[in-house]
Order: sequence, then structure tokens, then C-alpha cells
Amino acid sequence: SRDPALAVEFARAGADAGAVAAMVLTPHALGADDEALTRFYRELHEQGGIAVMLQNAPPPMGLGLDLER
Repeated sequence: SRDPALAVEFARAGADAGAVAAMVLTPHALGADDEALTRFYRELHEQGGIAVMLQNAPPPMGLGLDLER
């Protein structure tokens, strides 16, 4: 979800179920906005109560971030 609040709910549910990390796909809606992507993942990590792993899948699934980003 591109909505950090919903992603936080999912992360907390995973943590409550015993997960130690959440793999989260890059949200399409945030596209090439690096600042928005940074805020999304930072907020998710800070509020989710679980470690976050960025899943960088190529289009059409994800954004296909290159190493320079």
C-alpha cells in the first residue's frame, strides 16, 4: 500500500504474529519521488515495530530502483 498508515498496520500485525521483518515492495504511486519513498520507509520502520526490507522488483511489479537511487 502507498499509505504508510495501512502499511504500518500490516507490519504491526506481522510483528504480533511473530515476524521479525517485513519485506515491502516499492509503492508505484510514489514513483520517482525519492523523498516520498524515503519518508514512506522511514515512517514504516519507526511506527511498525518491525525491521523493514525494501523489495526492489522490476516493473511492472515494482519500481526497479537502480543502485544510484
